Parts: sequence; structure tokens; C-alpha cells
Amino acid sequence: FQHLHMFTQLALDLQKARRTAGLRQCDSATLIGISRKKFSKIESGLREPSLREMIALSILYGKTFEDFWASVVDDAREHVRRGLDDVPEVELRGLRYTNRLKTLERLHKDLDVITLDHDA
Repeated sequence: FQHLHMFTQLALDLQKARRTAGLRQCDSATLIGISRKKFSKIESGLREPSLREMIALSILYGKTFEDFWASVVDDAREHVRRGLDDVPEVELRGLRYTNRLKTLERLHKDLDVITLDHDA
């Protein structure tokens, strides 16, 4: 269900971005290098856009990749944040251990800040 909702929302966001840009489907399709039929399927949620197509659409509409995938990005962040509590303790030494600690500390800090921003 979430997968279907994700692409329905993406399709609506893409339609809105295209209309705001004053472009027709055939304009956008031509600019990103696909057929209008494929583009129409993307905008109607019947076809998942490729990574290249999403990046091209982001450029075309002046949006960030995250603008279109906000709910997916939020879900991934929450999944990583919850996973931080389950990362096992290890007995490593040296640079590898130091880098691991720095990465985990950065994730705690970054994801806590994001959670606070969303709660505000």
C-alpha cells in the first residue's frame, strides 16, 4: 500500500511541477529524452521513473530530488535512526574504530536534528 501511495503522490507532485513550469507533457518528455507515452505513464503513477529520469525531472522543474521523494527520504531516515539503537558494540582499535565512532556520532546528531525540525 505504501508503495502505491508513494507513486501516486510522486505522480501528483510531477503533474503539479510540470503545470507550474507551464510545460506540456510532450515538452517535458522531449526535454528528458523519453516518449510522451512513457511520460504520461509516469505522471499517472503507472510507471516508475528511472533514477536518470528523476534527476532530469528535478533539473527540469528546478526541484531537488528530495522535494519529490520527501516521504521516502523521511521513512529511510527514521529507519536508520531506529537502527542506531541496535548497532552492536564491537572491540575494534585504531583508525577503523575511530571512523566508525565518528560515523555513528554524526548519524545520531544529524538524525536528532532532523527529528527536532520535523517536530517543530
